Amino acid sequence: MGLIWVIATLVPLAAFVVQILFGSVLKRANAYIATGAIGFSFFLSTMGMLWYASFKPGVLSPPGHHAHHEEVVEGAGAAGHADHSHDGEAGEATDHGHEDAGHDSEADHGPVNPVAFEGSISWATLIRGEDTLSKVLRENPALGDLIGPEDLREEGPGVVSVGYRIDNITALMFFMVTLIATCIHVYSMGYMDHEPRYGRFFAYLSLFCFSMLALVVSNNFFQVFMCWELVGLCSYFLIGFYYEKKSASCAANKAFITNRIGDVGFIVGLMVLFSTFGTFSFSEIFTPEGMLNPELAAKADTFWLTVAGIGIFVGCVGKSAQFPLHVWLPDAMEGPTPVSALIHAATMVAAGVYLIARSFPLFTPEALLVITYIGGITLFVAATIAIVATDIKKALAYSTVSQLGYMVMVLGIGGWIAGLMHLITHAFFKALLFLCSGSVIHGTGTQEMPQMGGLYKKMPKTALTMLVGVLCISGFPLTSGFYSKDAIIAQVLAYGESNPEHTFILLLPGISAGITAFYMFRLWFMTFVGTPRDKHVHDHAHESGDLMTVPLVILACCAFLAAGVPWLGLPIPSLESFIGFGQPAAADSGQFAGLTARAHELHGVASVVASGCALLGTVLAVAIYWKGYLSPSEAQRQFPRVYDLLINKWYFDEIYRYLAVRPAMAFGRMVAWFDKNVIDGALDGSADLTVRGSNFEGRFDLGIVDGMVNWIGSTFFETGVSLKRVQTGWLRGYVVTIALGAVALVALGAFLYTP
Repeated sequence: MGLIWVIATLVPLAAFVVQILFGSVLKRANAYIATGAIGFSFFLSTMGMLWYASFKPGVLSPPGHHAHHEEVVEGAGAAGHADHSHDGEAGEATDHGHEDAGHDSEADHGPVNPVAFEGSISWATLIRGEDTLSKVLRENPALGDLIGPEDLREEGPGVVSVGYRIDNITALMFFMVTLIATCIHVYSMGYMDHEPRYGRFFAYLSLFCFSMLALVVSNNFFQVFMCWELVGLCSYFLIGFYYEKKSASCAANKAFITNRIGDVGFIVGLMVLFSTFGTFSFSEIFTPEGMLNPELAAKADTFWLTVAGIGIFVGCVGKSAQFPLHVWLPDAMEGPTPVSALIHAATMVAAGVYLIARSFPLFTPEALLVITYIGGITLFVAATIAIVATDIKKALAYSTVSQLGYMVMVLGIGGWIAGLMHLITHAFFKALLFLCSGSVIHGTGTQEMPQMGGLYKKMPKTALTMLVGVLCISGFPLTSGFYSKDAIIAQVLAYGESNPEHTFILLLPGISAGITAFYMFRLWFMTFVGTPRDKHVHDHAHESGDLMTVPLVILACCAFLAAGVPWLGLPIPSLESFIGFGQPAAADSGQFAGLTARAHELHGVASVVASGCALLGTVLAVAIYWKGYLSPSEAQRQFPRVYDLLINKWYFDEIYRYLAVRPAMAFGRMVAWFDKNVIDGALDGSADLTVRGSNFEGRFDLGIVDGMVNWIGSTFFETGVSLKRVQTGWLRGYVVTIALGAVALVALGAFLYTP
């Protein structure tokens, strides 16, 4: 069944190739090809997820009550992963994994409940023998028609493969990415309608979607890194789509360079990981239960394991815009709004959180503590900056940074289910919010909220759907955001009980929940209610067309219902139960032992805390930006230093400008001077010396060597010419000349001869 997800991954790539080759001919049809491709991937993802859910009854059971599960490997990688059977013997993967040689009977061990399906074909240079090849082809006869002997490789130490890994998280991420991307593609057909580079935009979107899907389906760290870099490249193309604008070009460069800094850490982590374990494969590094492979862990030094984990996390810090590498994400708003929605919801920034969750058993307690504090600092700092942001897209950008901080922090304290749950719910309502902001920009022609106001009657569909997104991200009861934030707060409370020394950092999620509700309702009130603050903008405002509003309605429904409908009391599976099926054992053992159960016990308290914080922030926003009981300008006057700190984004750009950019530019100028005056000077000096030597040699050659040769030649020539005059053709003259010559010779001889 892994073929479903493989095809779903490759379809956008095929669309990209077609658009790149024939885009100039296809013109407007580029949009239909790209949208049709991602739509087909969404269809396949939906079928795959439904199959996955129906195939394993335990996937829909409540978290903490899942049946024992084990990993089943299908495809070309089966031979390489047979060692994961529980009795240590080579297990045999049968159709859909219903049988396993590692179990005596289902009666003894309960129902077999496979969590993952995996297949891979190695593309390393190490080629296995013909006997092994024959064995694999015998066990998988269908492979004989698909791949040739020269293409098949085995797994093993030092062998890097390209493959797929399908588990509940893969299936869920595929569904989320393809659904949101499909809505964004449809929306873009209206939003980008008048763009001259219409076809190129959709080609980039197709490549972006392929990159993210390939990253999600990867079964090893090396393949993840390759797709990771491709995601970064696509973001560079799309953030700098309006490359004729200096601000867009600078934003693309800033995003690219900042992410490369994070990728240095990622590369270091991968190098340490491979030198320690000798493999990149998830199924070899981790056990089926979600623990670090004990055989590999036994030979790993804790220090280097911590270095590997922190290195990989540094890559996630760059990609998911965490402190201190968060500065690129707000500037990325220079790209088209659909790109902002795709980056902030379903692709780039989600990749970092996904990798933390996927790599969770690898992290040591020290690495997890670093993750916790980085996430906590990020969620608070970004939330405070969003309070004073006036650009509607940048306000949402800082909101994204803050919400990603929630996910990273809760993953650091063992909240694997809560972190991924918020990743999914946030993806839907953040995509909705960005597309709504795009609709506002499309209808008004401005991104500045102080120029808006009173747009509700002008843009009712946009206003109502955006209100749904605001309610969700604020964590209001019955919304998806309420359940995911409730899970986060519950995990924080459970962790805080056993780790009181970290109380300060654990207070930040509750505080930030109130701040989130405040700045999101501030955004909505400043945009849609009150009196118009710019008559020209208000008079020309209009609702967007159906191509843009229909995706908003779909995403609003998804955002509201993403966590399920537990409040109805119906026997319908929830998002929490689906994610909980794949929770690694590492998230509920060791320092996190019992935290999952304790978090469930604290859900009531967490609900009160989350709802109370959201209500407090909302009331404050109503008082200031709707009813006008309090004046924002008065608050700025009363707290000028706080306002300056926030409006200048905690001076991070200035700090980087003084500590990194200016020193780098100064170093660059110094290197340029050295290159120009020393290296180029030496090269130019040697070149000048060579030219002068050549000129001297040329003059010597022309004046002396050639001059002497030419003089001899000209002398003989002139002599010949002179003698030519003597040859008159008169016989008498010749006789006279001979006679005179004879007389002259006799006279000369007589003169010279002296007896």
